[in-house]
Formats: sequence, C-alpha cells, structure tokens
Amino acid sequence: MGIEIHLLGTPRIQVDGKDIFFTYGKVQALIYYMVVKGVALRDEISGLLWPEKSEVNARKNLRNAIYEAKKLLGADVFVSPRNAVLQWNPTAHIYVDVHQFQRNPKQYIDIYKGEFLQGFYVKDAVAYEDWYLGERSRLKSMYMEAVYDLVDAGIEEKNIACIERYIPVLLSYDPYNEERFSAILELIMSQGFTTMGKQLYHQLQCIYADDLDESVPNSLREAMHLSKVQKQEAVSFVEHTMLKGRDAEAGEVQKYLHFFEDTPLALRITGDTGSGKTSLVEYIRDKVEPYRCVLDSQCYEEEQGLLLHAWIPIVGKILEEIELQGLENIELRRIYEIFPQLDRRMARDLGFLEVTEALPFDVVYQAVSNLLEQVSEEIPLTLIFEDVQWMDSLSFSLLSLLLLHHRSERLMIIVTDVEEVKGMHQRTLQSLEQQKALQSISLLPLPDERMRAFILDREPTLQDTDIVDQLVEVSRGNLLVLIESMQLWKEYGSIYGLTKDMELLYSKKCDTLSEEERKLAEFISLFYNEAPLGMIEQYMGLDKLRLLQTLEELERKGFIDYRTQHGEVQYSLKQFKCKEYLRDQMAIDRRQILHAYLGEAWEKRLTHSKEDMIRYKQLEFHFREAGQYQKALMYKLKSFMHYLNFNKDASPELGVGELSSVYAGYFMGEVTGKALQEIEDELAHVYTLYGDVPEVRALELPYLYGAGKYYMSIGDKERGLGYFQELLEESTEQEASNYKLKAYKEMIYYHLQMRHILEIHQYTTKALALAEQYHFKKEIGVILRLKALAFIMEGQPEQAIPLLEESIRLFSVTQTVARRYAINIGAAYNYLGDIEKSRSRLETALEMYQKALDYCDQTELYSSWIVFATNAGMTAFALQQYELAFTYFQKSYELCLQYTISRRRPTIEAYLGLLARIKGDTQTAVSYLESAQSHGVVEQHGQEVGRVHWAICFLKTEYPSAEVDQAFSKSLATYGTIALQQLDGYGDVWERTYLEQLLQAE
Repeated sequence: MGIEIHLLGTPRIQVDGKDIFFTYGKVQALIYYMVVKGVALRDEISGLLWPEKSEVNARKNLRNAIYEAKKLLGADVFVSPRNAVLQWNPTAHIYVDVHQFQRNPKQYIDIYKGEFLQGFYVKDAVAYEDWYLGERSRLKSMYMEAVYDLVDAGIEEKNIACIERYIPVLLSYDPYNEERFSAILELIMSQGFTTMGKQLYHQLQCIYADDLDESVPNSLREAMHLSKVQKQEAVSFVEHTMLKGRDAEAGEVQKYLHFFEDTPLALRITGDTGSGKTSLVEYIRDKVEPYRCVLDSQCYEEEQGLLLHAWIPIVGKILEEIELQGLENIELRRIYEIFPQLDRRMARDLGFLEVTEALPFDVVYQAVSNLLEQVSEEIPLTLIFEDVQWMDSLSFSLLSLLLLHHRSERLMIIVTDVEEVKGMHQRTLQSLEQQKALQSISLLPLPDERMRAFILDREPTLQDTDIVDQLVEVSRGNLLVLIESMQLWKEYGSIYGLTKDMELLYSKKCDTLSEEERKLAEFISLFYNEAPLGMIEQYMGLDKLRLLQTLEELERKGFIDYRTQHGEVQYSLKQFKCKEYLRDQMAIDRRQILHAYLGEAWEKRLTHSKEDMIRYKQLEFHFREAGQYQKALMYKLKSFMHYLNFNKDASPELGVGELSSVYAGYFMGEVTGKALQEIEDELAHVYTLYGDVPEVRALELPYLYGAGKYYMSIGDKERGLGYFQELLEESTEQEASNYKLKAYKEMIYYHLQMRHILEIHQYTTKALALAEQYHFKKEIGVILRLKALAFIMEGQPEQAIPLLEESIRLFSVTQTVARRYAINIGAAYNYLGDIEKSRSRLETALEMYQKALDYCDQTELYSSWIVFATNAGMTAFALQQYELAFTYFQKSYELCLQYTISRRRPTIEAYLGLLARIKGDTQTAVSYLESAQSHGVVEQHGQEVGRVHWAICFLKTEYPSAEVDQAFSKSLATYGTIALQQLDGYGDVWERTYLEQLLQAE
C-alpha cells in the first residue's frame, strides 16, 4: 500500500494515489503532529488535542484516534516502545513531503506548495495551534532562504526563467526588499522582457500605495529608468512581426513620432480586423513608454450604450498616477461626480433606486480637459483608444472635442477603428482630419505580391510551391489570418483545411492545447470582457506556480493577453472569434452552470458602493447566459437606472416660459429607446417564467419610470404620462416610497408644462407629505421650489416667496450641503429675481440674479450659468447699466461657443447686437441680430423668438438707419406683434411694456 502525506499547502493524505478523508479532524491532527514530531508522550498529545476533557476522557479519545489512524494507514503506522510513549514508525514506507523538503530545501523547493497545514484548523486546541504555527514559521523561513539563494544565483547568471518563477513568491512574502527587486527590474528590462518588467513595477507600485500609502522607493524608479534608457534604441521596427509587410505605414508612424513635438496632432490608425493596427500601436507604445505615461482603453460593441464607459480605464489610471506620483493641487471633486465608481472614498449601497444629480456635457468636458491638462504638465501622457467604432456616443463626443481643442506636445492621443464598421465615428474623424486636428494612417488589405513577399521572407523554403498561393488565397490580404495560417502549417507540416473559414483554424489551434490549458481557455472565454486572476485561481484549483505556468503557456501560444487594473492581473482571449469558438464548443448545460458560477462570483465582489456600477453589465451577461433571467433583468435595470440619471429630472434653472424643454437631455435617443424595448421584452419573458411574484413586480418600478422619462423626452407626453400614472399606482401598492415620490415629481413636471395649476398644487401637496413622512430632506427643497413656481404661474408671487426662502434654507443647513445643492439654491434665487422683475423692482431683481450666479459659480454648470446671466443681463440693460449687461452677455456668449450650448443663444446675440449699436457699431449690431434670428428659428423656442423680435423693434426705434431697415425690412408693427405674441406675460414684463407703449404710439 503506497501512502503519501502532504503537509506543505493544503494537507492531504493519499493511499494508492487516492485522497482519503477522515470523519474526525483530530485524527488528522494526530497524524500530522506525529509525522513531524516523530516521538511524543501520550499525555502530551491528549493534552494538546483535548485540553477541555478530563484525563480519562482525553486518553480514551486518543486511543480512538490512534485506532482510526491505523485503520486508514495500516496497523504499523505507530509503534509504542513504552506504554506512555507513541512513536511514528520510521521503517514504514510512507512518503512525507516535509521530510523530503527539510533534507535539501533548494533541491526540493518545488515540494513547497504552500504554508505548512494551510487552511487546517482544530477546534478547542489552542496549544496545538501554537505548535503548528511555530512549525509553519520555521518551514517558511527555510523556504524563503532557498528562494533568496536561487534568485540571487539567477540574477548573477541572468537566468530570467528562474527569476520569473519566484517573483510571485517575493511579492507575497517579502515585497519591500528594495535591493533585490531593484536588481531584478534592472536585469529583466535590460534583457528585453519589457512586459514582465512593467507588470512587476506596477505590482510594486500598488503594494506600496495600498499597504504603506507611499510611492515606490527611488532605487526601484532608478532601476526602471536605467533599463528603459538602455532599451530605447534596442527595439527595431522590423522585429514587430505584424509590421514586416507594412513598410510604407511603418515610415508614416516613424515620421509622426519624429515630428510630434513640432506638430502635436492626434493619430488615427484605421483598417480591417487583423490588418496590423494593434501591432502599430504596440510599436508606438514601445517607442514612447520610456518617457511618457501610456494609458489605454479598449472599446467593445456590447458597451455602446454605456455612457462614458470608454473613459473609465483612462481616468482610473490617471487617478492612480496622481496618487502614486504624489501630485498635488489637482481638483478631483467634479471627476468623482462624473465617474463615481472610481471614487474609493465613498462606500454605500446605491442599487438602482438612487438618483444622482446629472451633469451636462460641458461640465464633463471641462472636468476631463482640466484633468488632462494639469496631469500632462507633470507627466507627459499618451492616450490610446482602440476600436473607437464601438465607443459610446458621449465618450466619442468628449474625445472629438478634445482632439479639436486640446493640442499639446504633452498629450499624445492615438485612436484605432475598424474600416468595415461604417458609422458616425468615421464621418467625425474624417471631419477632424480635414480640420487638421488629426493625422490618419489607413491599413488597406495587402496586395498579393506583398503577401507572397511576407511569406517567403519568413519561410524561404516555400519558394516555387503551391503552399504560397494557398496561403495568399486563404488570407485575402489580412496579415493576422496569414500569420496564424503559417503558424498552423509550421506546427503540423500541412495546410489542410486552411481554405475553410476561421472556425477550422481555431479548431486546429485549440487541438494543440493540453486538457488543463483548454479548460483554462474555455473558462476565460466565458467572461464578459476580462477574467481576474483571483477568479481563475479559485476555479482551476491549481497551486499558484502551476497556474502561472499554464497561463504563460497559453500566452506563448498566442491565445491570451493580460493587463493589470487596480492591482489585479486580468486575462482575456486575444481574438474574439476564438472566444466565440471556445464558447460554442462547450456543452450548453456546462456553459450555463459556469455562467451561474461566474455571476455568483461577481456578486461576492460587489462592495455596495458606486464602484458596483461597472459590474452590473457583467452580472447581467452571466445570469442571462445561465438562464437566470430574473437576476439578469435586475442588473440590467440597475445599469439602466444609473445611465438614465445622466439626464436631470428637470432643469431647475428654467423659468416659466421655458418649461417645454424640461425633458431635453443628451442621453435620450435611439440607444435609450432600444434599451427600453429590450427591458420591456425581457420583463414579459420573466413574468412568463416566474409568474406574478413580488420579486418580479418590483422590477416593474424602474421600468415604468424609465419608460415615462423616455416618452416624455421624445415628445409623446400622453404615453409618458400614462407610464407615470401606472408607476404611481404600482409604487403605492408595493409601498415603494422612493418610486412613489418619483411618480409625483414627474406628474408635477408634466402639469407645469401644461400650466395645470390645480393639478400642480394637488401633486406638490401629496409629494411634500410623502417626503416629510420619510424625511427626504433634499426632495422637500425641490418640491417647495416647484410649488412656488405654480404660485408664480397663477400670479401669486407673495405665496411663492416664503416657499422659495424655505427651499433655500433647507439646502443651506451646512456649507457642505449648500455646495452639493448649489444649483438648487441658485434656481430658487433666480425665481425670486423673476418675481422682483415682474414687480418692476429691477435693482432687487438684479441682486437676486447675482446671488443665483454666485451659487452657480461653485458648480461649473455652464448651461445654468448662462440662463442666470442672461436674466441678469436683461435686467441690467433695462436699468441702462450697459457695461454690466455687456459683461454678463459676453461671458455667456463665449460659453455658448465653447461648449456648443444653444439655450438662450438667440437672446444673448440679440442683446449683444443692441449693446454694439449703443457703442456706435451698427454693422456689428446687425450681424448679431441676423445670427440671433437664424438661431431663434433653429431653437424654435417661442420666448427666444419673442426677445429677438423685441430687440429688432428696439433697434429700429431707438437707432433708425438705412442699414438697419435694409437688414430688417418688415414694419415695426409686424416685428412688435410677433414679439408680443411670443414674450412671456410674467417673465418679460419690462419688454412687453416697452412694446405696448411703442405700438400704441404708432
């Protein structure tokens, strides 16, 4: 009977190659103790294992344990020289890994699979625990001494394989060994193992930052710097296999890099899948990494509906660099509001029920632009966005604006896209190229002659053979397919089947994998995007060294790639088609079980904080693939609710005359409508599967809310209102107070647009009662402002004033709260300004508008600032404070141009025209008013049109001239009548009074 006892790592005992299991843990404890000790007194053992028992019972338990051990391992496993002594039989033919390891730790280092008795525990045996912890420490010290000796020898002999093998060990047990890690970094980088060196350096950065809150020591930085400098000239362009057939494009890249500092344009690399885009990017990376921080983001088709998703890895890595490099005086508050999942200061459960304040696009652009500008001043940056054809619309808008306006030799931007995917991104990039904001390199399919030249350059023996023609035919100008096909020929000595589609190619490639490698590749293929090393390790059940060897072999064979994110290594398959192939080859039931396993694994990683937002899409994917559709829909709704909230409930700065645009928001559109339809279909499917149970009905609430918001945004108010009424009924029945309050607010917004005063008061009263019942302080402040607006609309400003003042008080209880809700406070002051203006108390109105602007200055919400400043400018104009009015309008105009904001632009241009004429410049005045007319038509907002026509009347009356009459040839009565029809009876009192007097005089 062959017996093996393994105590290093998870303990196990094998008999004839099969693991045996013990009914009682203390039988195992007895064996492990005796294996190591050799000889022990029986009283010593019983005292260790049963300290709480009487001597009689302890000895009895020991006898039973010895009996069980002998029954499993053989009667001769123990001997007793004397009755009081128990001895492990030294002549028994039993293999014990600890004995072997202790004979020569360096020679038998592979035996050390983990710590002594790893994961083993004995209940109510403190002394036994003290013993094995002592042994664990002793054996670990022996192991580390052996590792140090082997690593030092590897450094001396330049044995990279040896060093790579023990890097994980050093990181786990001795991560702060500066001298040894400096020597390792210098060696592996100088030998050209760049990826390994960068990965090690990044891991050390994370360890120092997380454990010590420090940056890496100078010795490590210096080692990295020296090795990079040594390597700079070592990378030859022709060593990039995928670029050997791209000589012309290679020259363009080299020229681009050479002249970048003089002409800092972005670079677009476009071509079909497999044309060599990634290799060009890798070449650029190799060239610039020694002196620039490289940040990259990969876009996926499945993520097109996830707003700003492409910027999350970029901004996340910038935040890591800020922390690691100790950069100071960089304002991150707005960045954390835009990317809350990156804010590790917060830790609270959001679910899909929490609504965050929305941020307009101009705020997003300004925040990201400022961050890039500030950080690039300290650290030159290279941003790489791959496959931008799949980039979400908001991320692409942000990228486009940066390419247009942000040119600096400190910021290099590289984008790649796939030629065969046509869309808006192509037209935009072409436009940017025409505007000299972008340089483009197009990787067209290689002609047959260059494909043949490539083949013969690598395999001269194929000259004059049919194989060359077959390879060219199969590859069809695609370098990636050609290289993979040649690799198959090289491995198998045959190109049989290469003329078939890529499924056959991947079938043959996968046949080269061992059973363990295939299992690992299949597991990675199931992930939504990338597989964290921790999950892989847990699933595979291999010790770390063996797992790393398997991963390295898959990497060597070209199946997988990896990157480090937030200190964790993540793996993915290099080719999406390979990923599809591996998934399809798995049995359906096995695939579903594994997807369920992955869904549960990701759930365990949820932190109940804003960081969870990035996990929802993964959870939705895995539970859907697992056939758990209720859970999948739950996470789809969580994700949908988060991105829905980029649009505000309503713009708090809008006046009475502007409520028709209350649902305007950039998230609404085709993508949202498609997502909503998917949710509707999936909800019906879930009802069919699970029935009308509470868990499914709870999913109705976010669906009804999102549907109502969507239909309101596209102008189908009747349908939107129907969804909100249904939401009110359903949330009342389910006692979901948060959604009931949402329904009330949406009903209020609708009736505000329709000017249904009675309904507004009914719903605001109910909403206030609900908000007070559940202590929703912020919502109380919002509803008070809405109720005040209703009073303003019905001509009772004296009723509105105390409500607005109470709203301001609620939002101003502390400075922190005031900063957070500054836009709400500003909106309340804006309404107070409207009230004072309607009473012709213009000086007081101007004071209120200025207070609104003061609060808005804290938010960088430029669209709101423009509204408040326009109101202030019109009031200053009425007071004949023309210089002050010009200050308000000029800054508003500049913001409109900078952030492409259309709201209030016709009014701003109209007043700038009047102010120009007051200064004597008739030509500029006419130009502004003509532009205002054209923008007023585009805007199609009645009040804006009215103000432009009022300004024309004012110009024709106060400053008549032939030039003015030529530009605005209609009669004064025509312009005045249109203005009176469109101007608001409440908000434009001064302007209407002027016109009425003017027309009466005529």
